[in-house]
Amino acid sequence: MRTGAAARRVAKSLVCQQRPASAVEFATAAARRRADGLTDRGALGRSTLGMLYPSAALAECSQARAPGAVVDPGSAASLAPSGSGTAALVNAR
Repeated sequence: MRTGAAARRVAKSLVCQQRPASAVEFATAAARRRADGLTDRGALGRSTLGMLYPSAALAECSQARAPGAVVDPGSAASLAPSGSGTAALVNAR
């Protein structure tokens, strides 16, 4: 169970290091490797396993906020269709 909890902390650390894709891969792989052993440990083991999948989900969500995924507001205006609400909001800046 300690390794499952440690894996969750490693995934969180990878997100903080702006490496969310690595965090997703690490957390899901750790959950798959430890699934049988943790479910055999009862509620505490399942709870530990349950921490890994949400960690992967949060890492996946954070990919859109990673510096490489952020779109420059100036370029966003040129990508949005003319007259759309998105372009109006970006241009109002």
